[in-house]
Amino acid sequence: MRAEDAKVALRNLRRDANEMLKETESGGDITEDDLKKALERVQVATDDAVKKVDELISKKEKEVMEI
Repeated sequence: MRAEDAKVALRNLRRDANEMLKETESGGDITEDDLKKALERVQVATDDAVKKVDELISKKEKEVMEI
């Protein structure tokens, strides 16, 4: 199912972003507080994107059921 594939891709992107941010923090380029804020923003963006996928799927399911 494409919706599940999209969600998996989003989670993979979140994981990659989180790893990059943690590496940046361990390298001393950002503070621990900045890391925490950035991780929260990544999570919010991920949640928003997953919600959008769910909304699109719901809309498509309704369209299919009307036919």
